[in-house]
Amino acid sequence: MRKSAGCMVKQGDKFLLVRRSPENKFFPGIWEQPGGRVEEGETPEQAAVREIKEEAGLDVKIIKLLIVDKVKIRGEDKLYYCFLAEGDGEVKLSWEHDSFKWVTKEQALKIKNLGLHVKHLLDQI
Repeated sequence: MRKSAGCMVKQGDKFLLVRRSPENKFFPGIWEQPGGRVEEGETPEQAAVREIKEEAGLDVKIIKLLIVDKVKIRGEDKLYYCFLAEGDGEVKLSWEHDSFKWVTKEQALKIKNLGLHVKHLLDQI
C-alpha cells in the first residue's frame, strides 16, 4: 500500500495552507497542507519533513502525530500520516502550489476549496 505524509505546519496560532496550482493535474485549486509520498527507506516522519522543505521551503520540527488515515484516491488505497509541526523560515513554493496563507483555525474553515483533510486535521489539534 502506498504511503504519504505531510504536516499541519504551525507558527504561533496560525497554520500554513498551500493552494495546488492549475498546472497540477490532481485537485488544482484546492487549499491543503503540504505533503507527499513516502519514499523507499524513509519513515513517515522523514518524508513529512522532506516534503515540507520541497513544497514550501520550510524547515520543520515535528511535534506529534495527528492521524494515520487509510484513504482511497483514484481507486488506489493509500495510508496517510499527518503530523503537527512547527515551521521556521520564509515560504518558497514549488511548482505544485501557486499560493499560500498563514491562517487561524477559524479562518481556515471559511476558505473556499478547502481540502477535505484539512477540516478533519484541524479538529485533531
